[in-house]
Amino acid sequence: MKVSLSWLSEILEESLDERIVSDILQSSGIEVEQIDEVKTDFNKVVIGRIINHEKHPDANRLFVVDVDLGREVKRIVTAATNLSVGDIVPVALHGSRLSTGTVIKKTKLRGILSEGMFCSPNELGFGKDHSGIMILNDEKFQIGSDLASILGEKDYVLDLSIPANRPDLMSVVGVAREIGAKLRLMVKIKDFECKYSNDLSPIKVRIDFPEGCMVYLGQWIEGVTIKPSSPFVAERLKKVGIRPINNVVDCTNYVMFLLGHPLHAFDMNKINKRVIVRRAFDDESLALLDGSEVILNENDIVIADESGPIGLAGIMGAGNSEISSTTTDVFLEAAIFNHINIRRTSRRLGIRTEASIRFEKGLYWKDVSEIISFASKMIASTSGGILHKKIEIDGKLPESSKEIFLVPEKVNYMLGTTFSKTDIQESLQKLGFKVECKDRLFKVTSPTYRLDIKEAEDLVEEVARFQGFEKIPSTLPGEPMPGFLPKRIELINRIKSYFANNGFTESISDSLISMEDVLKTNTISMQDTDKATFIEDRVIKVLSALSEEHSVLRTSMLEPLTMLLKRHLNRQIYDISFFEVGKVFKKVNNSFSEENLLGVIATGKRQLDPWRLYVEDKNWSFYPFKGIFENFFRSFGIIDWEISSDVSYVFHPSISCSFVVKDKKVLEIGEVNPRILHNWEINQTLFYAQLFIDKFLDLLEFKNTKHVFSVFPAATRDISILVSKEIFYSKIRNEIKMLNCPILENITILDVYQGKGIPEDMKSITLSLRFRSEEKTLSNEEITEWIEKIIKKLKDSLGIQIRSVNN
Repeated sequence: MKVSLSWLSEILEESLDERIVSDILQSSGIEVEQIDEVKTDFNKVVIGRIINHEKHPDANRLFVVDVDLGREVKRIVTAATNLSVGDIVPVALHGSRLSTGTVIKKTKLRGILSEGMFCSPNELGFGKDHSGIMILNDEKFQIGSDLASILGEKDYVLDLSIPANRPDLMSVVGVAREIGAKLRLMVKIKDFECKYSNDLSPIKVRIDFPEGCMVYLGQWIEGVTIKPSSPFVAERLKKVGIRPINNVVDCTNYVMFLLGHPLHAFDMNKINKRVIVRRAFDDESLALLDGSEVILNENDIVIADESGPIGLAGIMGAGNSEISSTTTDVFLEAAIFNHINIRRTSRRLGIRTEASIRFEKGLYWKDVSEIISFASKMIASTSGGILHKKIEIDGKLPESSKEIFLVPEKVNYMLGTTFSKTDIQESLQKLGFKVECKDRLFKVTSPTYRLDIKEAEDLVEEVARFQGFEKIPSTLPGEPMPGFLPKRIELINRIKSYFANNGFTESISDSLISMEDVLKTNTISMQDTDKATFIEDRVIKVLSALSEEHSVLRTSMLEPLTMLLKRHLNRQIYDISFFEVGKVFKKVNNSFSEENLLGVIATGKRQLDPWRLYVEDKNWSFYPFKGIFENFFRSFGIIDWEISSDVSYVFHPSISCSFVVKDKKVLEIGEVNPRILHNWEINQTLFYAQLFIDKFLDLLEFKNTKHVFSVFPAATRDISILVSKEIFYSKIRNEIKMLNCPILENITILDVYQGKGIPEDMKSITLSLRFRSEEKTLSNEEITEWIEKIIKKLKDSLGIQIRSVNN
């Protein structure tokens, strides 16, 4: 929201300093993002009166004009046809610069020296009209005065960040109220004089979509003359970023910035019988004022007549009803539209206007009829039209003021202050609240424009804003504040700490990504259209996406981590290990699901103490990556898991596995499918793991456990066995553990071999068994007895063959 200092000064009738204004707004909780010094975009343009006007002796289309500039008379040759003796006009002298960038110089035209140039509205930036010279027949323009000085040669524009719940601040009056409350100044707006009529409007209004439009008002201004706005109005609009167009349209923009309520002016002669507020039809098209054409749906609100739509409600008018140079009758609109509909339409179509921004925040209702009356009088006054007093209206203005009871002591209790009842009462009254004292309570009635005031706590905040947040003392709590993290959060933090301590870097990415990235990460072949269609059907799409890059929700953690990896590779960073905890989202059978996942990627060289690794171990490979997760499971007290080949298609079919605990697949780990790497144009091996956090946390027992270390020595035995290549090590380990051997401390796999000397359907596995007792030193006979039991168990259950047993 932009507001000029001169505009604030005018309606507060006080010369304001930009720094004081900024301090007041900042202390009131209104952020001042920027203060810009602005000047008129033209110079050396003075006010003159034409005292002589005659045809050029040597040119039929030129005129020789003498203009009085107060202290001197200048002669100017012009082709303008709208000048006559007595007109007051802007004159650009030799060396002046216009808004268009043109620099004026003396020159001879058909033998007569022209000492300057008369200016059109377009050349001064006051509108698009360049058909004739701008006439300034107003007592404010003194002959010989500099035009820039009259308009305010230097001004300041404050760029404010308005809170979403304060639509009243989207106006000059709203900002002036805040400043006036602190400086004890009243807001005063000058009214306009015009001609009136009691004739009824031939255009009636009707609301067919009451959920989308609570109330609609229209007023008729007859006999208007379309011309450029006065320099005062035009320059004021330019300072806040609005391009002047003509006197009628500029009045609607002027009132919108002044009072905060968007208006729209229709050419009344282009409206067929009546104005109807209705839903748009699906696939209905509308050509807007900016020349664009939009396709609408039933959630959009349109302003229509008997022939079709003539405006997109709350956003922009249509080209078929715009004000033009031939307009003689104006139908002025003011309405309250549903802010949710306006926001959705604006976002979906990608159209953000000053009007839509205000409607999106919500508008107050009480003063709509007063606002349209003020704007109608301004239009009639500046265009020479006749205002028809009767306002056409449909809908009902709801009561928006609200009574709240406030205990004065509550203010000091919540703020930690010692404000008196008088201070509290005056604070609220200065901010426009009506305060009545009832016993020990304040009965407070909020102004109609303060839609954000709903309860007593809001009034406490208002007192703090008015008195100044700097008056609230900074104190420490008198008692220790209890606090704790939920157990689930503690465990997730512990998971993060484990991977951070093992050389991985945490990443935090957006849940919204592009469909292209989803397909690249989930489609094994980009030519597989059936697969791509299946994936798209499972993706949750955003209805009103800000961009294609943020149009769908991620379906796995591999998608954002691969995007992050690709950015690093593009910057020639090849040694990468990241992890991220977050949610993934999927659509299954027309229902939505979300799941918590830990995603981990690693590629290139290992980041943790590489100088302590063997040369061949410095690069990431499957087993070191898998070992990270084995130790991770053990650190959480999980020591029994099975290895399965059941993994997602994003993994390499033969260099991957899953961890299954108590019949639940908790982890998938392995090398990323090379075809997915090809989709992303990644030319190095990438390892990825995804931990299903919800399933993992369900496995944990939230209790303290302790381990007693034995003081007696351990004994190790190595067993080499032949087993079917279809049997995994986890199956062998589980069979051994079923014996419940009290002295078996650990089982480690030393070697797996397939090849020469081994049958094709078999593989050789060497196991290391470590035995230890907590009570005594084990004898060789005790260990041998358990070795024989283990061998018998494996032969009976898995059909193994013993190759060797070594001490």
